[in-house]
Amino acid sequence: MIASLALAAFSALILISHLGLKMASYDRFLSDNGLNIKFQLVRFHAGIEKLTHQDSMTTREHVWQHLQQANRHVQAILQSADSTQSGSLPKVDSRLRGIAEHTQARIAVLEQVAHEHLQDHQAQLDRGAADPSLEEIFLSALEAAQALEVGVRNSMSKQVLHYRSLSYGLGAILLLFAVVVATQVYLAERNRQKTLRSLRQNERSLRYSEQGLLSLVETMSDWVWKIDSNGTYSYASENVADLLGYRANEIVGSTAYTDMAEDKANLLPKLFAKKVQAREPLSRVEVPRMHKNRSKLVCEVSAVPIYGAHGAYLGYIGVDRDITERKRADAQLRTQTAELATMNRELESFSYSVSHDLRAPLRAIGGFSQALLEDYADRLDETGCDYLTRIHVASLRMSELIDDLLMLCKVTRREMRCQRVNLSAMAAEVAAELEHSDSERLVDFRIEEGLWILCDQQLLRIVVENLLGNSYKYTAHEDCARIEFGAMRHLGKRIFFIRDNGVGFDRQYSHKLFQPFQRLHSNEEFEGTGIGLATVARIIQRHHGKVWADAQVDEGA
Repeated sequence: MIASLALAAFSALILISHLGLKMASYDRFLSDNGLNIKFQLVRFHAGIEKLTHQDSMTTREHVWQHLQQANRHVQAILQSADSTQSGSLPKVDSRLRGIAEHTQARIAVLEQVAHEHLQDHQAQLDRGAADPSLEEIFLSALEAAQALEVGVRNSMSKQVLHYRSLSYGLGAILLLFAVVVATQVYLAERNRQKTLRSLRQNERSLRYSEQGLLSLVETMSDWVWKIDSNGTYSYASENVADLLGYRANEIVGSTAYTDMAEDKANLLPKLFAKKVQAREPLSRVEVPRMHKNRSKLVCEVSAVPIYGAHGAYLGYIGVDRDITERKRADAQLRTQTAELATMNRELESFSYSVSHDLRAPLRAIGGFSQALLEDYADRLDETGCDYLTRIHVASLRMSELIDDLLMLCKVTRREMRCQRVNLSAMAAEVAAELEHSDSERLVDFRIEEGLWILCDQQLLRIVVENLLGNSYKYTAHEDCARIEFGAMRHLGKRIFFIRDNGVGFDRQYSHKLFQPFQRLHSNEEFEGTGIGLATVARIIQRHHGKVWADAQVDEGA
């Protein structure tokens, strides 16, 4: 923009200079032609007079030169008035042609009369006076030259005024251009200064950011490094000493694979080359390294490639994190998990073995005690019959415990098959079965409709049966028993609940409810083995859920 304005201003200056030269040319043309015609005529007439009086200082050739010069001036004006001519002559008004031609004709007449006069000058000397016809012709030619001078002067004045106005206009434009250029230069300079200040501020901010990042890098527990395209370290943070035992200046300049374990030192360069070719970063690659004291450790490496402006590979920048202890903990955890799985299998095998081995003697105890009561009751006293009855009941209870333990083992090892289940319909079916088992009881079941969940249907059936069965059992002493099944929202989560108005329990012992064989009521009050809620807790845990209980004595649960 500034260059364009400067070029325009320079062009206008050249044009103004050209116009100035043009006006100077006009003035010179006026002086050389318009004024000199009359001057040359006067000198010609004076020369004729001298020749007439036999002036020895005057020659005929010298006198006729004045008339020829006057003719040349008239001819120049005629050429300038001719619109078809081209050259360096300035243009004058074409209306001057007639005046110039009349002047040229009068000069021709003057030349002819003067020539005749010189041939007859002797007769004029005898008379002692000048020829009056020559005087008339001279005055006529002089008058025509005067008219031509005035016309030329007026025409040239118009031209000069026109070009002067044009010069003033161009001068104003040039001044405007100068103002615009100066303004643009000022604004450009101000913008440049503003840009420089902004660049300096950005440079300071960038320097502060770099210092902050460097401080952050130095305070990290991880080791930050940079390698060039040849795999040589060009930067290493100071905390490499905590990781590998080397100082940063010992690492810089060394190859990136010298501190690795020998079995990996040849494989990792190929991995780096493959990643570089694919322009892919390294993400959590486990690299075995060697400490300065020759001890081995495992590092987790994450790095990104660095490329230049034209896509040339420049190296990698990355982070090393010591995961040796984590690897040891993972190995230990895997070992413990394997041991736990082995123990679970052994415990499961033991549970099945015990349950099957115990069933035969339990059946024998139960059968023989029942046979004694039926066949020999008249031979035993009351105490003996009571003992046999207790033995029989205990064998039955032991059989129930074994069945419940087997159920708990099945729940633990059974493979889950999750699907969308209608819990409302499931709860309604269990409630109908409970009512059918004791038709004399009146229980108000309130089951919320439209409760769906993604779960294992058979396992959730066990949960619903246990929980509704407990509510049905612990409301047996209520005249107006009420059992509710529904759902609520709490802290953004959906909670399914079963609520009853039964005997309840002391909430300070609620943590015992979901442990095997832990009961808060005696067997004389309510029958049970203490396995049901433990089974419920195991199923809910397998569904990644949570189960808990809340109650007050005689106010329901």
